[in-house]
Amino acid sequence: MSAPQNWTATVLHDTSHVLAEGPHWDPRTGLVSWVDIPNGELWASRLGADAIPERAYHVNDALGVAVPHSDGGWVCGVGASVQLIVDGQVRAHVNLETEGARLNDGKVDPAGRFWVGSKGHNNEPGRGHLYRLDLDGSADEVLDGLTISNGLGWSPDQRTMYLTDSALGNIYSFDFNVETGAIDNQRVFVHLEPDEGFPDGLCIDAEGGIWTALWAGSAVRRYSPSGEHIGTVKVAASHVTSCTFVGASLTSLVITSARDELPEEVLATEPHAGSIFLAEVGVIGVVGKSCTVTTDGWRRTS
Repeated sequence: MSAPQNWTATVLHDTSHVLAEGPHWDPRTGLVSWVDIPNGELWASRLGADAIPERAYHVNDALGVAVPHSDGGWVCGVGASVQLIVDGQVRAHVNLETEGARLNDGKVDPAGRFWVGSKGHNNEPGRGHLYRLDLDGSADEVLDGLTISNGLGWSPDQRTMYLTDSALGNIYSFDFNVETGAIDNQRVFVHLEPDEGFPDGLCIDAEGGIWTALWAGSAVRRYSPSGEHIGTVKVAASHVTSCTFVGASLTSLVITSARDELPEEVLATEPHAGSIFLAEVGVIGVVGKSCTVTTDGWRRTS
């Protein structure tokens, strides 16, 4: 087994977000977007060194995730509900969680469905769920018993889905049916011990590699489809939250980070905590999808 490849990320935007998460690259617009969860903010920027991030939206609740809809606007996890926000107005919504929990990380699958997980406000064990918003607007609970439902992704052949439970240090893999959205055969793909960091958001490359951000780990790790640790991106922030491939060639990685939960004495040694980072990794990524769920009749069915 060869030693893991190493890269070092540089600061793209020195933003000092509280909890930046959920980066998404949209090749149609040339924009990378991300959320600052507790501040309820959606941000977007171009990639150049002179680009200035702009706040696209602000909501009066935690904004766990935001992904573009193919017809315009953003599909967002706002507090306990999924909302379609267009020009600042809520055009569709469906309540998924009950009091004491909020929606967290989410992604769009290869067919255009929206998947989103949840967590208890105090990270209570087993309080989290995983939901799927289908193309017809129906929302289903797919999994329960999670603690911090986090990073999601799909293999290039669309046969495997990955899901992170950060609190347990586990990235799970499932058999995935792209036609129906069904998942089966849950197993632990990778387990990390606390001294390695906690797996958070993730993305997938065209070779089937899984790139996971490490909260309290100052890094993004790349794993092979068989679960072998094959690469590490070093990041000058301990709380690394998520990552996504960007750019025309999809060989650059945008990485988000957080200041949340870091004491002042640690923040004094981490001036770039909460910044947006960029790493040139030379591996071709898989671009994230836009959501194609109907904009009418969203409803909870299970």
